Amino acid sequence: MTTSDDDQYSDHFSALESAASHQMVIRLRPGRDTFFFEPINALIGRLALTPGCDRYTLAPHPNAARTWVIQGDWHCPVAMNEHFSSEPLQVLIGHLCSMNVYRVIFNCQVPEVLTSGDSFTPQRACL
Repeated sequence: MTTSDDDQYSDHFSALESAASHQMVIRLRPGRDTFFFEPINALIGRLALTPGCDRYTLAPHPNAARTWVIQGDWHCPVAMNEHFSSEPLQVLIGHLCSMNVYRVIFNCQVPEVLTSGDSFTPQRACL
């Protein structure tokens, strides 16, 4: 059985303890890893201060060379959704584009209990 190259990098969420999480898995081109951590880590510190953010992390992928995982955990799906259009996230995305990375895979998850049933509203999920 073969898997796609993307499968190797996706689905690396840490245990979901927050109401919502998102993740970017960044595969770097050879020779780019030396210049990656410091500028991105500085931006991660800024993103961690976003209202509603429980945690924002940058870590090397445990199973893939030249691959990093950025994960944001949120106490509320609404806060995560608002973050997607925030200026700090757009700065991070612009910086990743300027670094000419090889690949970025984006994942997002909200626990099923928050998204199933007739009574779900984003506002209720934030209570």
